[in-house]
Amino acid sequence: MQKALLDDVCWRNRVRKTKYICGCDVSYWPAMKSIKKVRAACAVYKYPELEEIEVAIYTESPKKTFPYVPGYLSFREIPFLLKAIEKLKSPVDLFMVDGQGRAHPRGMGLAVHLGLLLKKPTIGSAKKRLYGAETEVAAKKGSVSYLRDKKGDIIGAKLRTRDNVKPVYVSQGWGVSLERAVEIVLNSCPKYRLPEMIRAAHNNAQINGGKINS
Repeated sequence: MQKALLDDVCWRNRVRKTKYICGCDVSYWPAMKSIKKVRAACAVYKYPELEEIEVAIYTESPKKTFPYVPGYLSFREIPFLLKAIEKLKSPVDLFMVDGQGRAHPRGMGLAVHLGLLLKKPTIGSAKKRLYGAETEVAAKKGSVSYLRDKKGDIIGAKLRTRDNVKPVYVSQGWGVSLERAVEIVLNSCPKYRLPEMIRAAHNNAQINGGKINS
């Protein structure tokens, strides 16, 4: 299914204006097996001011969830994210998820899949690498190195958002260029390693603590 969906993905930049960006995240309790509760959160921020405009939260106690399998996160999280997105009243120009985009074994990370469904520009901003050969990145904020697939094609970026702090992994979702994605993620990290809207979504999605301060 992921391979078939690739035919409909737009890798070209369709970001005409970026006034409102929505960060998205999902949490589970307990975290891995026998899930009793799921919470999805969306945080809309005005860009580039990074002013929080709205937060929407959807909580469910599902009878069954898609299992945790690396590379198939979208099938697990999108049903809950869409419920949270439906509750938003603010306009959204671009969505940013705590996960991968094109930097995925089949090019169909969470950001790509969500953007394809919404037909909205999306960016993947992940804390860890899932796929792609990487090289070292300089320690200074704003430094970039690239992730490449087995053919040598660029599929993502390793971006230093703070001096001497672990980088984040940025990749295209739907309708945005990698260069624009890197620019937006970097501009969304004035104080912390992670983009402000991702931090807000993560913290609002927490069911039993687990908020991030970095």
